[in-house]
Amino acid sequence: MSPHPPRVQEKRTEPSPGLIEQRVREAFARLPLLLAVTFDQDLSLADVEVQPCPGCDWSDEVYIDVDAEISALVAELKHAGASELLRGRTFARTLQ
Repeated sequence: MSPHPPRVQEKRTEPSPGLIEQRVREAFARLPLLLAVTFDQDLSLADVEVQPCPGCDWSDEVYIDVDAEISALVAELKHAGASELLRGRTFARTLQ
């Protein structure tokens, strides 16, 4: 009887903070009105800041778009094993 080959331990790669930063930048690019987003410990939105509109209110469609984009971001990062890096963090648009 021949011995079994040694088991190779699966090497799990750690999620890259660069992946988070890239995906967040892409979300800001798709949502020009979004200024900042904060996640709580449960990965729920704790705060969302949008571009002010003096004398007017943004329509529900703006907030629906923001919610959809951020939900997709969280889902994608959960799938990539990187969602832990979102917990308790705030991401803000870089203003130039």
